[in-house]
Amino acid sequence: MDTQKSGTSASNSGNGTRKIRNFGEEGLSTSDSMASNRDGLNAMNRHRYATDSEYRTKRIASGNQHNRRLKLRRKYGMSLEEFDRLSAEQHHVCAICGRASDTTLCVDHCHHTGKVRGLLCHRCNGGLGCYDDDPAFMSKAVAYLEHWRRKHGVTTGAKHRRPELSQCPIP
Repeated sequence: MDTQKSGTSASNSGNGTRKIRNFGEEGLSTSDSMASNRDGLNAMNRHRYATDSEYRTKRIASGNQHNRRLKLRRKYGMSLEEFDRLSAEQHHVCAICGRASDTTLCVDHCHHTGKVRGLLCHRCNGGLGCYDDDPAFMSKAVAYLEHWRRKHGVTTGAKHRRPELSQCPIP
């Protein structure tokens, strides 16, 4: 473990011995000495990350949660606990399609006011974005799809099946 006290640095040479040096020693400036020490620590951490799977798993989990907390607070003004509460209120499903998501639900928010509206799956969130969150565009899209279904006799139960290309009527 390294210690620093007013102008000195202690480093572990790897063989159990510790070498103490003064900053500025050997013609190095304080910033050069600190950079050299930081490079050594970074190399040691990279090696541990590469070879110790338990350490790597712990760092990934810790980093993901920390980054998630920061993003939620910075972008939406909400805590991870508030996100979890909202998710529980929605029964952990998308507020639009009602399907559970394999990935974390997206925070849907008004781009004008910044207020959080709910949690959506990636597909529904992307769909809203494609229509610029404008209900008029979405209504036109719904009318278009309903017209096409009526015209070609497609029932609503077939919405998730992808027909072969040869089965699609060509206008």
